[in-house]
Amino acid sequence: MKYLKLLFFAIFLGTFSPAQAKKVYTDWEEALSEPYSVRSIRMIHRRIDSIPDIFDKFPNLLEVNLSYNNISHLPPSLFRCKKLRRLYLFRNNLDSIPAQIDNLVKLEVLTLSSNNLTALPP
Repeated sequence: MKYLKLLFFAIFLGTFSPAQAKKVYTDWEEALSEPYSVRSIRMIHRRIDSIPDIFDKFPNLLEVNLSYNNISHLPPSLFRCKKLRRLYLFRNNLDSIPAQIDNLVKLEVLTLSSNNLTALPP
């Protein structure tokens, strides 16, 4: 019985390993193939100038880092991420931030430095 408990515990840990929970997605297609597993999307220094409007497909998304790109506008689905806690948009070409950013009620960290912003929503 003791070995059965250990086997169950080992299988449980293998299924829900911290490594899987901390996986960082760096490709849209890979993230879309496992939408419920996506917690973090990081696409830094990719020369991205547009972002697909797919963020609401990731119900468990906690972090998005799109720093050091050429992004000029943010897709509406980004502002429907109910669990998003960290949003890094450092060094892009953003002129404005939509008022819908206030929909991100769990947001704890927002980095907008080095963009073309002249004003922020209230």
